[in-house]
Amino acid sequence: MVITTTEIAKVSLGNKAMRVGKSVLSGGSSSGDVITGLRTIDVFIPTISGAAQQGISVNETFPLTNTDPTVVVETANSTFYWIAIGNRG
Repeated sequence: MVITTTEIAKVSLGNKAMRVGKSVLSGGSSSGDVITGLRTIDVFIPTISGAAQQGISVNETFPLTNTDPTVVVETANSTFYWIAIGNRG
């Protein structure tokens, strides 16, 4: 499970924060933990890049505290974008 994440944007929303990122699964992996930089995650919205018919899911119950969301995609070595909203770390 190899995942590389790049932060695209971060926005302060009062006592909350929003992070936007791009993650790439590699090494034949179809799942991985997305490091958002947030202490608590209330909302996590992933969207797959490229194949329109490919599914993506998050194997978590929200809110998350002191842990990162695990994302699962149908095809290994996929790229996806995400938005996370929660409390800063």
